[in-house]
Amino acid sequence: MILPGKHPSWMAVTFSPDGVIRSVAPGGVRLSADPASDLVGCHIAQVLAVTSVLEIPHMIQIARESGSWEGEISLRTADGESFSVSGRLAVTSGTDANEETFLLLLMCKAQKPDSGAGLDPHEVGARLRDIAHQLNNPLAVMMGYAQLVLMEMPAEGRLRADVKLIFEQTQRVAGMVERLRDYGAFLQGGTQVEPGGKRS
Repeated sequence: MILPGKHPSWMAVTFSPDGVIRSVAPGGVRLSADPASDLVGCHIAQVLAVTSVLEIPHMIQIARESGSWEGEISLRTADGESFSVSGRLAVTSGTDANEETFLLLLMCKAQKPDSGAGLDPHEVGARLRDIAHQLNNPLAVMMGYAQLVLMEMPAEGRLRADVKLIFEQTQRVAGMVERLRDYGAFLQGGTQVEPGGKRS
């Protein structure tokens, strides 16, 4: 829930097709009355107002068809009110509906320069790219080690299948991180991300 009377700057949430929150970007601590770690595993309705929760299927459909959905979205406050922010929803991974993950980026609407509140899209983009960079380092080590192990293992066997699964899933997460980095670049006015994840 939104802290009543506060004007949060930004929040990034990933969630599954059934609405379960999988991760919350660090900025979410500033937006939510609940610690970011407490939101993981909760339904997206813990963050969004009822009217926006009902719109999620429509938003997801647009994101699947055109690469992303963008518009106004309402967040839930602890005192039962709602707070409107700018939102952008993108499909970040998975070819099967059961494997998809959605990235929902929420940002305060632009405020007067002297208000001293909120982050501009350029700053949010920079933070997202920094998060992606920090995630890429351990992922690269994990993928490299898994590849080396696979090269030294027999062509068949249960253990090889397990190591291969680790490599494939790490590669999948790396793809999600790359989309996050590309979206950060998009917010900074750099790389344009087309539907399907292609850069232009």
